[in-house]
Amino acid sequence: MPEMSRIACPVLSVIIVIISCFCFQELAPAAGQVSIRDNPEFGKQTIIFDSSAEKKDAFGEQDADGPGALWPEGALRFSGFARIYGANDLHGDRGNEDERAFRNRIRAELRYSLPEDEPVLVPGLKAGRTYLVLSGDADYLWFGPKESRDDYDLEIYEAYLNWGQGPLQLRLGKQLVRWGKTDEISPLDAVNAQDLRLFTFPDREERKLPNWMFRARLFLEAVTLEGVYIPFFREDKLDFFGTDWAVFRHVKEDVRDSPVNPAFRDFFADIGVDEDEPADTLENGSLGARVATTLGRVDIGASYLYGYDPRPHFVEFPVQNISVSGAIDAENLEEQAAQAVVTGEVVRAKYLRSQMIGLDFETTAGDFGLRGESAYFDARTFLTDNLTSVDRQSLFSVLGLDYLGKKDWYANVQVLHQHVFDHQEDILYFEQDNWGLSWELSREFFRGRAEAGLEGLYFLSDGSYAFNPRLLVQIKPALEVEIGLDVFEGNPDTLMGQYDNNDQAYLRLEYYF
Repeated sequence: MPEMSRIACPVLSVIIVIISCFCFQELAPAAGQVSIRDNPEFGKQTIIFDSSAEKKDAFGEQDADGPGALWPEGALRFSGFARIYGANDLHGDRGNEDERAFRNRIRAELRYSLPEDEPVLVPGLKAGRTYLVLSGDADYLWFGPKESRDDYDLEIYEAYLNWGQGPLQLRLGKQLVRWGKTDEISPLDAVNAQDLRLFTFPDREERKLPNWMFRARLFLEAVTLEGVYIPFFREDKLDFFGTDWAVFRHVKEDVRDSPVNPAFRDFFADIGVDEDEPADTLENGSLGARVATTLGRVDIGASYLYGYDPRPHFVEFPVQNISVSGAIDAENLEEQAAQAVVTGEVVRAKYLRSQMIGLDFETTAGDFGLRGESAYFDARTFLTDNLTSVDRQSLFSVLGLDYLGKKDWYANVQVLHQHVFDHQEDILYFEQDNWGLSWELSREFFRGRAEAGLEGLYFLSDGSYAFNPRLLVQIKPALEVEIGLDVFEGNPDTLMGQYDNNDQAYLRLEYYF
């Protein structure tokens, strides 16, 4: 990437934050043209353009919106955010690990609601609206300073037309779809792939990757029906080599710096990855359906998705006769270098067809909420100790309880269970039955301008865990800063313990506009 592109995104973010803080916040709705209001989607603010306030009749009275208006009141909305994220390693005890990470992201969205007649309200039915959404995303990610690596993406984020009339809603274009009820760990939320280059940072909603699709929903009095068709496959975004969160971590650099046979070192340095992705044809499209209803005080739903596992399935690793632990580093390979057999030059990966069948429910009782979901997959890929994959059926379930109490306390606890059918001992990180417990505890202070929280995940089946203490402070109504720690513990061959060397402190600055 050109040097100018490396610095453009961070500099632009700083400019947006400075200008917005000292200009947008002072804007008055001059002549009825521009106003700033709360934005329920981003949870902050949005800029609303309105030309209707200029129209007055001969007596000086404001006229109603009409064909002569450039756009009706509130028809055009502009919103988005600029985010700066930096993390620093807490240990720095391994030669090739990343000591620091930096990410800068800018997203801007335009939403235009088309003029339409007064909707006919039918009891028990939800009336939709017709609107267009177009958003762009500039994303810069850097790891370093040793073996510095960066990536810059500038793309259309979402771009779709939403049409609604009475009980029917149709949406066509690049979009996000949310299925399931549980927080953060949601087996049913499988329609969109995820960006996993920073593992599970940031939150799930920000990790999801929009895809081109057609979505239809029918809101009936007793039931809601939904269908999706996805013509193009999109895989999870991740790194294979060269970062702390990559699939094979820093194995290339580790082998290069180890006292193994020079020919073996040279071979590892040139390993590439050949991905066999599904062709963009109609028969390779994905289909999904969902039905939801309410029984008494309980919302329940059933989902089906016929698509692809977005994780790569490694068919071939070019070095055989090796067996690694979850750490995947040179220490695992030094003793095995003598018997290792080189069979190729690239790692070969493909993507498996997969079917998902799932159920979910949600209910409330006073200040408590109870939610759960369970998803069966007929094919999921799992990495083995010879660095190739096997596919297995799996059943993944989550049951969660949350509490929104007095004095601004919030608590959430979820029990996780994943069963891997036909489990074999050489599968890395996952046992046949994997039990876990996730939690979030937070409290707001100073009338919602500050929040302290603790999130965590503990796997009872292997003893590994991770936790995240954090403090968020709102500097201005749309400007916030968060500091925190991400800590991982466990043996190298466990799900969280594989990242034991990745403990970090981080700082996040975010401005919503």
